[in-house]
Amino acid sequence: MATGIDIQWERKDGVLVAAIIGRVDGGNADEFQRLLETGIEPGDNALILDLEQLAFISSAGLRVGLIIARKFNEPGKRFGVCTLPTHVRGVITVSGFDQMIAVYESRAAALSAIAGSPSSDGDDQEPKTEEKMATMRGVVDYDIVGSNVQEIADFTIEKYEFRNNTTLSAEIREEGIAQIKDVLWKRIELLRQRREQLRKSMFDAAEEALAEFVDKKS
Repeated sequence: MATGIDIQWERKDGVLVAAIIGRVDGGNADEFQRLLETGIEPGDNALILDLEQLAFISSAGLRVGLIIARKFNEPGKRFGVCTLPTHVRGVITVSGFDQMIAVYESRAAALSAIAGSPSSDGDDQEPKTEEKMATMRGVVDYDIVGSNVQEIADFTIEKYEFRNNTTLSAEIREEGIAQIKDVLWKRIELLRQRREQLRKSMFDAAEEALAEFVDKKS
C-alpha cells in the first residue's frame, strides 16, 4: 500500500474496476500512476475508476487519470469514472475533467454502459451510454489553488494533449506551463486582494454593529 493511497481491483463482465481508496496529491501522484499501470494487463480493454472511497484528489491526481484514460482512448476500448463523493465532484467539474471523461453515478451504471450488463439502479431502464454528474458550483478554495499552481499547469497540458490527441514538444510544454503559471499567479494575487478587502469589511462591519448596539443600550 502506498502512502495515503490504495487500489482494490475487480474484474466483472470483462471490465476492470479499480476502487481508489485514500487521497491523491502531488506527493503520491507518481505512486498512484504506478499502482494503476501495474494493475492493468495487456488484454484489458475497459477500465472503471470507482472513486467512492477517495478522500481527496488534486490536479496531479487528475493528470494521472488522463494519462491512464489515453491508454483506453482507442477503438474497442472504454474508460470511465464512477461514484464521485461530493468533495471530489467539485474539483472534477471545475477542472473540466468531466467534459472529457465519462462520469457515472454508480458502479452499476458504469458497468451497464461499458459492459452492457443490466444496471441495478433501475428495474427496466435502458442502458445509458453516459451519465454526467450534476454540475457543482464553480468554487475553488483559495488555499488549494495557491499551493497547486504547478499541478494545475501540468494537468492543463495533459488535458490539451488528451483533447487533441497529440503530444506537445518539451519546449512548447515548458513555455506553455510558464505561461499558465504566470496567468494563475495573477489570478491568485487578485484573490489575495479581494480576501483582504473582505476581511477589512468584516472588521468594519463588526465595529459598526458594536457601536450601533451600544448606542441602543445607552
